[in-house]
Amino acid sequence: MGKKFKITMDMARQLENYEYSEMIRLAAVMKILQDDGLTPEVLEHWGFKRDGEWYLRIPLSDVKEGVDGSDFFFEQSIHDVIFKVS
Repeated sequence: MGKKFKITMDMARQLENYEYSEMIRLAAVMKILQDDGLTPEVLEHWGFKRDGEWYLRIPLSDVKEGVDGSDFFFEQSIHDVIFKVS
């Protein structure tokens, strides 16, 4: 069991700003964090430290598209959400 994580009303309201698939993925991650807490494994996988404070970077979507029809060169667009944890 890790450190407690609580979903605030502001976090819940922010879910409405995402596409449906991203909203479901982020809600599932937040629910897992609330149930299991902020474990060292979660911090290792999604966490980073900036200015002495911990943040989580949760990837929501990853889209790769070939450049000019090439199979070797592609553009990658990663949409993620970052939030501060205390």
